[in-house]
Amino acid sequence: MPEYSLEDIFNMVEQTALPDYPDEEKLAALSPEEATAINKRLIQIAENDDIFAVLWKGRDKIYDAVRAVKKWTKTDFHGPNAEGDDLDLNIIDASDVVQSGTQLTTFVKNVTAGTTYYWSGTNDDKVKLDDDEAIVILGWYDPIDSPKASRVLIELPKRNFIANLSFELNKDVPLIVHEPIIVKPKESFRVQVRYKESGTDMLMPIGVHIRKASDRSL
Repeated sequence: MPEYSLEDIFNMVEQTALPDYPDEEKLAALSPEEATAINKRLIQIAENDDIFAVLWKGRDKIYDAVRAVKKWTKTDFHGPNAEGDDLDLNIIDASDVVQSGTQLTTFVKNVTAGTTYYWSGTNDDKVKLDDDEAIVILGWYDPIDSPKASRVLIELPKRNFIANLSFELNKDVPLIVHEPIIVKPKESFRVQVRYKESGTDMLMPIGVHIRKASDRSL
């Protein structure tokens, strides 16, 4: 993964121009100031240089996800300074993930070889997001000596996405990056995982959860 100096980060953070968006997307506009706030937030929430590199590479899709939420909330992104209905984002944490409708408290779990639902609602139904939130999944991380997960299936409204988790090829940095997956407001999704063997695992998604400041939690 690339390394960034403080000067590099300072020069990258300020966003002065945004890409053109097709009219048919019908998403809310995002100001340069908001994009700069997102950039700063990505630096703040990255747990290490490798995670930061993944977040930074996928920032254009994170912009789009924020625009999708703004379409419904009609509020701006203010990051760590957000209050009330202002928008913010955080790294996806265990508390963001529900398994069979039960909120996780940790990513460390004992798993059984085979396929199971990793992120699902009650009775393993799909999870439906509210109209004031979005999720972006950019990859997966499994910082354990012997990762057990070998494949994930993300079920989306219009397609299913499969990612092979070849952690054995990245032993120094047990991290897999794939195309950005955006779950927009009011959309439903579900995640399945295939475990190649039983034991302790620590699979976690790399991505962000966008929501109102009033919905932030520890």
